Parts: sequence; structure tokens; C-alpha cells
Amino acid sequence: MDDFIAMPSDLRGQQHASKMAPASPGSESAGESLAEDTQASDLARIRAELTQISTNMLSKTDTGSLVQELWAALREELAGLRSDLTALEQRVDEMESTARG
Repeated sequence: MDDFIAMPSDLRGQQHASKMAPASPGSESAGESLAEDTQASDLARIRAELTQISTNMLSKTDTGSLVQELWAALREELAGLRSDLTALEQRVDEMESTARG
């Protein structure tokens, strides 16, 4: 019973249903049918999860390339700002030397 409580909620009903299946001779096909339905359901869920994972990976790849483009643009902007700062420092130096006369 402890393992029943520890199972994820989406599997609890399936386990409970399989325990509740009648034990009559005709129930083997019903039990097999339930098992096949459960397997089909599990496969569909796994396929959906794999599709979601691959979609997420593609989007992360797109995001990665976008980040690389943004990083390159930021480096260019930083280089421009450094150049501007150097020009301003030279101008300040010139103004100070002119003021000292």
C-alpha cells in the first residue's frame, strides 16, 4: 500500500484499476486490453514530452544565437564608448593645458 501512495497521481488510478480487475477467465483479455490502453497512453504521453523537449531545445538554440548576436552588438557598443571616452579625456587634457596657459 505504501508504494501506491508514493506513485505520481496520474498513475494511481491506473494501478488501482488493474488491482480492481475481475479475476474471471474472460478478464484476462480485459486486463490485457487495460494494459494495452495503459501502454498506448504512456507512449502518447512520452511522445508529447519528447516533442516538448525538442521544441524547448530548438528554442534554447534560437535563444543562444540571439544572445550571441546581442553580446557581439554590446561589445561593438562598448568599443565605441571606449573610443568616445578616450576622445573626451584628450579634450579635457587639452582644455586643462589651455587653462593653465
